Amino acid sequence: MPLSLSSRPVHAPQVSHSSLGDEVLIIDTTTRKSHRLLETASFIWHRCDGKQSAADIANALVSEYDVTQDIAERDVLKLLEDFAQVGVIQSS
Repeated sequence: MPLSLSSRPVHAPQVSHSSLGDEVLIIDTTTRKSHRLLETASFIWHRCDGKQSAADIANALVSEYDVTQDIAERDVLKLLEDFAQVGVIQSS
């Protein structure tokens, strides 16, 4: 899936997740693969609701963490591409 700052990522339907403090455990029920997300990735994951764009998520990252807008946008897009590659998100 080609991603841009206007993309609105949403969790894939076959994925379940559990929060463990600042971390998230994602389980793909189809492939039975799990993915452990640390704090910043979890922050981004929780915002993949189909309503927020990648730009919105990057803006939230800038507000919450000590990161510049350019770096936040780059990192959000990279992580969303990684999520898409393993099939845990799709674009709404």
